[in-house]
Amino acid sequence: MWLLALLGAASAFVESTLAQLYKEKRGEDWVGGPAYYIQKGLGSRRWGVIFAVLLIACFAYGFNALQAFNAGSALEYYLPGYSQSVWPLVVGGVLAALTAASIFGGVQRISAITSGLVPVMAAVYIALGLFITVKNIGQVPAMLGLIFSQAFDPKAMFAGLGASCIMQGVKRGLYSNEAGMGSAPNAAAAADVSHPVKQGLVQLLSVFIDTILICSTTAFMLLLSGVPIDQALQGMGYVQAAVSAQVGAAGPAFITVSIFLFAFSSLVGNYSYTESNFKFIRDSKRGLKVFRWTCVAAVFVGAQMDFSTVWSLADVLMGLMALVNLAAILLLGGQALRLLKDYCAQRRAGQEPVYRAARLGLGDPESWSEAHARKWE
Repeated sequence: MWLLALLGAASAFVESTLAQLYKEKRGEDWVGGPAYYIQKGLGSRRWGVIFAVLLIACFAYGFNALQAFNAGSALEYYLPGYSQSVWPLVVGGVLAALTAASIFGGVQRISAITSGLVPVMAAVYIALGLFITVKNIGQVPAMLGLIFSQAFDPKAMFAGLGASCIMQGVKRGLYSNEAGMGSAPNAAAAADVSHPVKQGLVQLLSVFIDTILICSTTAFMLLLSGVPIDQALQGMGYVQAAVSAQVGAAGPAFITVSIFLFAFSSLVGNYSYTESNFKFIRDSKRGLKVFRWTCVAAVFVGAQMDFSTVWSLADVLMGLMALVNLAAILLLGGQALRLLKDYCAQRRAGQEPVYRAARLGLGDPESWSEAHARKWE
């Protein structure tokens, strides 16, 4: 996962810079992403639509089902036999209702409150991991030794294509930071900046935060907790047991609340990606309404699924989506590098970087017109 974060930072920069380069105005908002830069940069409407379909399948049905499962599985710590009880139906119903309220616009305040709380919860989560690490500082060298010895153990590396530590690291790292998948560019395109490279650099930093900070925090908490690795204890149950062993009963309660907030904010954020891609394919009000209800249904169904099924579905869908996007950024990556040179040249000249499409002949000329540039000067 660490290696993927370092490599993925480059792809995150390229795809988000391209998303800015080929974004377009829709009403008062900016929209864009791989579907747009595939269509405009590569001149292929067909492959743009293929990517949009894969993103919708991955995020509306794969990842949202996974987030619903994660939120529900956090309750198993308090409710033994959770998966065999009526509680998955209850959790699925609550999450589906909240998601419907948010995406149909009835209760926008829910999303606003959640998005405000999530950064705070993330900061507290990192602080908790730092506390556990400092508390067990004498075990850190042994922990790092375990990580590297297991990572380079031949059995762990090649014991099975799907189960090897390399494949697991790639899949979980990709799920964590989404670098190269083509999802983050949909959000990157919405930013109003003076130069596309600015947003590319922001997305590069986000990969570091997601995987190097957040995921390492989880790994350190687990490996320093003293709770043995057990196949029967996986997912949120393992994290809660590890935190409980170190900080007591308050720890699992915090993890449960955090996971629910993280999951719900992801449900709403994932939907926003899918809606812009749905409209890219066909901007139909009636079709969008039906699509929204299928997204709500996916949340409810996801809460009923089992661990292996929900993760396998997410892995397959994000892999297909990443293949199309990586091919596109390989073909268009040279444009992002030209933009980076332009950005650096302006910085060296002591200027605030401002991009004009006419200068390099790249990107959407309407989005990066002289009028847009003058707004930043």
